[in-house]
Amino acid sequence: MRAWLPWLLLAAALLALAVTLWRPDAVAWRLGLGDQLAERQNRLWQGRLRAHYRRLDGSTPAGAVVFLGASSVQGLNASAVRSCTASFGIGGESAAQLAARVGDYRALDRAGAVVVMTGLNDVLRGDGATVGASVARLLAALPAGTPVLLSSTARIADPARAAAVDRANAAMRAACRRHAACRFVDLQAAMTDPAALLEPDGIHLSPAGYALWARLLRAALDDAGVPDRACATG
Repeated sequence: MRAWLPWLLLAAALLALAVTLWRPDAVAWRLGLGDQLAERQNRLWQGRLRAHYRRLDGSTPAGAVVFLGASSVQGLNASAVRSCTASFGIGGESAAQLAARVGDYRALDRAGAVVVMTGLNDVLRGDGATVGASVARLLAALPAGTPVLLSSTARIADPARAAAVDRANAAMRAACRRHAACRFVDLQAAMTDPAALLEPDGIHLSPAGYALWARLLRAALDDAGVPDRACATG
């Protein structure tokens, strides 16, 4: 019996290795490494999406309104704001990450306007104090003279984070004031009934919330003199 013990141990080790190679994610979760795994998967997904957006950038026509931000920008029907648009939202991204990738997009040099919403992920991760500096870097990287709409974050349902959201939005407003072509769109102030404008998670906009945000963005682009016209062809 004892002669078989090393072989049984070897077989068990090989089986464990096979399971690890076959289902590495499941093994990581069982080992309590779920958060690290989720972060790694999110980085991989963001990298793939960033590569796809470089392709989109190459086909974005001059005069398009370019949208930058995280999941709220991804969820926005940009055609409800302007006829010719290009949206480069990446869910889960921080303001610092967004500032680091704006150099990817040549479309910004020929954009009719740029719409930005960022900062909420920073607050949710406890990094809200850095939002103002990150947004200032982002605005400085945009072409001089191009109209920029910087939107506040939404008014989220979590009262424990309300003060941090307020501070982040105040910092972004201040950064916008220092940028000559920037207009601040205060979605937070317009959300007088947040419960009706958010999804059940209390963070993301509902269809009604998106409709409100689109109206605010349309009005701000009108005030900035940005025309609503079809994309140029040819």
